[in-house]
Amino acid sequence: MKALTISEAINSENPSIGVMLMEGGENGAVTVQAILTLLIADIVSFLNVGKAMGQTQIAQTITLILNDVTTKNLKPDDFKVCFENAKKGVYGKVYDRIDGMIIFEWLWQYCGERQDLIETKQVIKHSETLAEEKRAKWSPEMIAILKSTIKPIEKEKKVKTLREKTEQEKLIQKFLGQFDKIWAKMPYKPKQGKFIKRFGKVFSPIEYTEYKLKQLQLIK
Repeated sequence: MKALTISEAINSENPSIGVMLMEGGENGAVTVQAILTLLIADIVSFLNVGKAMGQTQIAQTITLILNDVTTKNLKPDDFKVCFENAKKGVYGKVYDRIDGMIIFEWLWQYCGERQDLIETKQVIKHSETLAEEKRAKWSPEMIAILKSTIKPIEKEKKVKTLREKTEQEKLIQKFLGQFDKIWAKMPYKPKQGKFIKRFGKVFSPIEYTEYKLKQLQLIK
């Protein structure tokens, strides 16, 4: 379990504990029990609160985790990252006690963040696919305009300065600036290219600008 972030846990090659139980038989069950016992015992020891968990409480908590539809689909890496976050106070300060309810509160918060990240990655992947499919469909008018206002730089990361001060070019620059502001506020960003979700659609900078120009009926 080498994952240090939620993203690394998601991408880990390790199976979920549910799969380990289903495919590993008795050995799988023993392995899962051992992993969760070690991880929970470690966080209990680290926090060192007055009202800690005994072996019976740890065993009961593990049983609840294994019977829960959501938590049993987590990987061992997920539990490691979640508990490391708890040690850092990411889910709030722990005062005088730690028990199964508190551990589940951590897991619920972790699962929410994990799902948000998965959905964001899916949107990014989908947007990159759409961008490739649409690239050949850009209108000749838009391509001609953009060639005069944008430098073709790798991965669409920079926008060139205005060459000619026509009204249409000013609008293009304005919309590209709007795109950059929206993109800058996104919590997760694709490794390749820029993509945002607006008006129920996924846009690259060029597609967003073309969409806005079409709204103004400046191009067909």
